[in-house]
Amino acid sequence: MHHVIAAEALRAAYQHATETATAMRAQVGRTDLATAHEVAIRLNDGARVQTVVVARLLSELAAAIEDLGAMLLAARHRARRGVMVEYLEAAVPGVANMLDLLLSHRPDQLPDLLNLPDVVGLTELLEDDRLNGLQHDYKNLGAHLA
Repeated sequence: MHHVIAAEALRAAYQHATETATAMRAQVGRTDLATAHEVAIRLNDGARVQTVVVARLLSELAAAIEDLGAMLLAARHRARRGVMVEYLEAAVPGVANMLDLLLSHRPDQLPDLLNLPDVVGLTELLEDDRLNGLQHDYKNLGAHLA
């Protein structure tokens, strides 16, 4: 969720670029808001804020994709040391390979790709509504992730 929160904050900064630039000028210049606002307007700091925000948003997108790959890799290899250890120790080449695997497989192959249990084997363990939800996820989640 931290990527979503950061993206939302950046979107707000983009949308209110002049106000963001004014706050930045007030802090950096240690001046009052009125003076900071005048300087921000005169130097077109709002456009600079928007440029920085777009670059940071792209960075957040890349980080979110890397996190997704690391989490999928950790789920795939969870039997070795558990999901958390695998996630925290995921190496860049492994994450890249996992993302390539995700994109190269058919969406309905996600359960096989992640070594998930077969839904048929879970029918006696789950209530019907949960089983239906799981079947839906097994069928559609691969396409959503890709």
